[in-house]
Amino acid sequence: MIRVFSLGSQMLSSTILILFVLMNLSPHFGALFVLIFFPQCVTLLTKIQMYVQSIPCRLIRYLYPTNDELRTLAGVPKERSKSKRNSKEKKYERNGSGDQFSQSKETFHVPKNINLELQSAKITSLDVVHLRYYSEYQWLLDYALYSLFVYTLTEVYTSFIPLDHEINLSMLWCLVVQCFTLKILFTLTLEYFKGEESVGERSTVIVTGFAYLVIAMMILIVDEAKLETGLHSAYASFNESAATFLHNQGLNSEGPASKIIINFCIAIWCALIGALFTFPGLRMARMHWDSLNFYVPHLIPVPSRRLTESGFDSLRLVLIVVLILQRLALMPIYLQAYLNMAYARVEEQRKEAGRITNVELQKKIAAVFYYLCVVTLQYVAPLLMCLFFTLMYKSLGKSKYKGSRRVLSSSSGLPESPPMTLALDSLKLIFTTDVFRGIFGFATWWVCFAWFASSALGMVYLKYFANSK
Repeated sequence: MIRVFSLGSQMLSSTILILFVLMNLSPHFGALFVLIFFPQCVTLLTKIQMYVQSIPCRLIRYLYPTNDELRTLAGVPKERSKSKRNSKEKKYERNGSGDQFSQSKETFHVPKNINLELQSAKITSLDVVHLRYYSEYQWLLDYALYSLFVYTLTEVYTSFIPLDHEINLSMLWCLVVQCFTLKILFTLTLEYFKGEESVGERSTVIVTGFAYLVIAMMILIVDEAKLETGLHSAYASFNESAATFLHNQGLNSEGPASKIIINFCIAIWCALIGALFTFPGLRMARMHWDSLNFYVPHLIPVPSRRLTESGFDSLRLVLIVVLILQRLALMPIYLQAYLNMAYARVEEQRKEAGRITNVELQKKIAAVFYYLCVVTLQYVAPLLMCLFFTLMYKSLGKSKYKGSRRVLSSSSGLPESPPMTLALDSLKLIFTTDVFRGIFGFATWWVCFAWFASSALGMVYLKYFANSK
């Protein structure tokens, strides 16, 4: 059922892509050229999609021991096998793709310092398809790839033929990706508010949310001369253009909303993003800490020459995209570092005294693999949010027409335009380049800051406890 839904969504997305390309590029470059060039792009996109989906299948996981192995190592007497069905279930259990150990009636105790050597196995597609949140992971990556493809086509198209009275459809695709990412992060964070065992996780999310709220409010009240966020100029442009639009419609108004209310709403959004990034950042720090054992990152030298304001802005955007792509390329290393936690748990348990049941030991090892898709989403979702906010900031915040900001025609010519064009022109009159530049510039900076702050907090946490030991 999941595979049929995935194929249906991919076919729908591919159809939308084909219609988008044919409608926009055919009138200018010819339908024959598009029909010859576009299938090659779709083939390349399919290969990239298959590579991304096969990332979990190129990892190694640790198998939890069976009851017979634990009895042999602990010296517990064996029980007689009741039927052939039991042997088949044990083989299925040994593969690690089921949860029969949680339903097993055979419970016995083994020493915590048992001399247990975990066996490893390569992950297959049949193993990950049953994991929780696998469909969300597949859907998010597929739609993100299609959105990047649409964005690339749109940028190529607008470099030759600037958009005048048309909607930039790639921005709608990017906005939908942001909505999917927020929904997934909210669903993952909501899991910590279910059950009575996750009291500490709930407290951590709430405390960090309020901490980010205070930080955001402090940033928003700082003078623009000391900390340039771009929101002041965005609010001034939006307030002025909205007041002019309302005045032209015969409505007397000084502006749609006060600056205090807008800043408070922005601070609430910042606190929400910070709370959603809490555990993904801590998880990222843990995987980075573990991956340092076999991977040493290197710094990319940046030429130290004097840059103009526009050049510095472009350099920041390029560096954000490059670092995000680097993180995505290193995803297999970080995920393998996470899967190695099963081996680390057994090694840490050997230092403890006492006994543990076979079911608890099997759960401790198997839970690492069962949460693989959750960890993957916590790794990918913040990166995609940073990436698509950067792309939206580049397209909407820096869109220029003939080297200057586009100015709409006077109101006397508006009635001659069609109603749809009149509505688009009115929206462009209100949401100017300065407005988009301020909104998406601050959003890009904040998601990058929240992602870095959460990861840095996790590194400090690990470093503190590592030194305390």
